[in-house]
Amino acid sequence: MYISSLRIRNYRCFEDTRVGFDSGVTVLIGENNSGKTSLLNALRLIFEGGGARSLEMHDFYRGISPSQEPPSISITATLASAEGEDTPAELGTVATWLSEVGEGEWEAKLTYHYYLPDDQQDAFQEQVGDDPNEEEYWRAVERVLPKYVSRIDAGEPGTEEPGYARVEPRDLNAFGVNSLDAIRNVEREMFSGRKPKLRSMLDTVLREDPEAKEELEREASQLVDDLRERINLEALFELAEETGAEDGGTPDIDGRLREKDFLKALRLVVDAGSGGTLPVTYNGLGYNNLLYISLVLAGLQTETVEEVGPENATVFPMLFIEEPEAHLHPALQFKLLKFIHERVEHESGSQQVFATTHSTHITSATGLDSIVSLSENQDGDITPSYPGRVFRYMEGEDGQGSKAYVERFLDATKSTMLFARGVILVEGISEQILIPTLANACDYSLEDEHVAVAGVGGRTFKHFLPLFGANLEDGTPALDRPVACIVDADPARRQDGGQYENCYPYQIGNQEDDFEYRPQSGVVETLEQYADDNSNIQIFCGEKTLEYDLALANPTNQSLITRECVHREHLRTLANVGEVGEDLRAKISDNTSEALNALDDPDRAAARFATYYLECIEGKGGHAQALNLNLREAGGEEYEVPTYIRNAIAFACQ
Repeated sequence: MYISSLRIRNYRCFEDTRVGFDSGVTVLIGENNSGKTSLLNALRLIFEGGGARSLEMHDFYRGISPSQEPPSISITATLASAEGEDTPAELGTVATWLSEVGEGEWEAKLTYHYYLPDDQQDAFQEQVGDDPNEEEYWRAVERVLPKYVSRIDAGEPGTEEPGYARVEPRDLNAFGVNSLDAIRNVEREMFSGRKPKLRSMLDTVLREDPEAKEELEREASQLVDDLRERINLEALFELAEETGAEDGGTPDIDGRLREKDFLKALRLVVDAGSGGTLPVTYNGLGYNNLLYISLVLAGLQTETVEEVGPENATVFPMLFIEEPEAHLHPALQFKLLKFIHERVEHESGSQQVFATTHSTHITSATGLDSIVSLSENQDGDITPSYPGRVFRYMEGEDGQGSKAYVERFLDATKSTMLFARGVILVEGISEQILIPTLANACDYSLEDEHVAVAGVGGRTFKHFLPLFGANLEDGTPALDRPVACIVDADPARRQDGGQYENCYPYQIGNQEDDFEYRPQSGVVETLEQYADDNSNIQIFCGEKTLEYDLALANPTNQSLITRECVHREHLRTLANVGEVGEDLRAKISDNTSEALNALDDPDRAAARFATYYLECIEGKGGHAQALNLNLREAGGEEYEVPTYIRNAIAFACQ
């Protein structure tokens, strides 16, 4: 079985939100204050301690309208049958909670209620008055808060009042909740407290060999006897008779050592090779985090029916990890999530892991199906979205092929689009490097606006756009955010039905008898079809390429000329006085030169500089890096950002 959904009403940032889950591992992503931790706490209210936690004022959703009705919180978890056969222990746990039963499938519901009892309603109405404002309403709630009660019901929840199929805390003992908070002290958790994790794990391992346990305790008794013989009891108790202490009985020493007593003496150490061993407290925080998580994962399967009997068994273990990336190197983050996935998939029995993260390395290590994104919509409500589910709804396309492509290329860089408020998709490395600087020149900060720039390649845009609602049957995006696609226009022409060859925009239509023209590439046309009827997505393209368009907008700006440009001095002369040197003239064909000369000034001067500038660039990546430094040094007021780039940045930052 597994938790298939959670409906949260009036709890913290959730007014009424339903979140669906798949079995196995769920990775919750989203901005700060998007509800990730609150969702885990909602699960804890049901499955950890039987809902015994008392809530506080700030746990209520603050958007509740003031009235004479006291606020209440309800959280409903739906348990469902997993693929394959459920164990008898699992079926026995949920047998009396079923809300739906089908052929080989079932659902069970548990609902946590936090409410003011009926016999206390009058007291609240006296406190709140007839027509309370917001301040008066919450002040009245604060006064009656000590009278609130919590309970957990099973079955289909009632629409207004709590149901009557009450679940007692002991009924939830079959659910084991293990939590690793975002701010955690793993050394304390492992070694101290009432139930340190290391000691409990060692104790569990020792249960597997009861004969060895008996032998150890027999040998321990002999050790105690040997120690007792070494002690001079007469010297120890010589004053007992004189003080009268022996009147209550003659003092002596006896003792018994059990396995648990020996466990207290054990210490976890790290083998430092030739340096001997070191206490684990000298280990790095990251490695101790991994040690602790490994102990917890190992313990998920130790309290089974076979190990501890049906009354004490954990039938459905759960692990909640907040920010597993804490203190971990990126490579270890990736490795940890891969390990957790493999562990959960290959272990027998049901178990579920929920993790919250801000790490792109974590999301790149998990499949799209495991990701649930929480974000605030335009109405201010927290809504979930499921990046892995949209591909099944693609129209006339191989959705699974696109999904596989996205998962294959969703590395730590491209994963930033899953976390961002807005996204700018670009074709190549030049745009990735330059767009943030061009945004600053437009008085936007992509960091402050939480906008991600991701390079996806011209022909692969179509695989990523379904995440944002493109080409879906119902048009519902998995990730509801503005997406600006910046694409090269790449005008082209061809003769006699042959292959299209790139040309310059001023060549379009100048020899219609000889050529067939395409003002924009097929990529632009395809993407514009994807963006039709989708307000989230817009396509932006200029005249030819980013470099050409930037030079076209700044034909006299020498900051554009970098060390990666050949004939740099000739380019500077062209920018200064409009003179084309012989070396530059050889860079373009006679046909191109004729088309240039046919233009009127000032269009001719701008197009001439842009053309020779583009022809002189060698190594687009190196040029983009050098150009980025030049533009930053010059400052945004010293150059003009092409209009289509400016519009794309504004759209993504809306």
